[in-house]
Amino acid sequence: MLEMQTLENKREYNQKVQNTMLAFLNTDGGTLHVGISDDGAVYGVNGNIDEEARSITNSFRDSVTPDPSGYFKAVLCPVSLMN
Repeated sequence: MLEMQTLENKREYNQKVQNTMLAFLNTDGGTLHVGISDDGAVYGVNGNIDEEARSITNSFRDSVTPDPSGYFKAVLCPVSLMN
């Protein structure tokens, strides 16, 4: 899965993910896959998927004003589905 203007892959959630999400909010939107590296290798997300999605959503929401929650959602794929 190649990256392009409206598609980004990040192996894990970090500050770069927040920067990408903010860039999507300031342009035409986009899709961000967490658990996939820049080269397209699938790693998945460890741990409780619901908690991880909530953590990503809350972290981003808390770092941006006004609240951007209505413009994005986190959808993650567990590592167990990758095997």
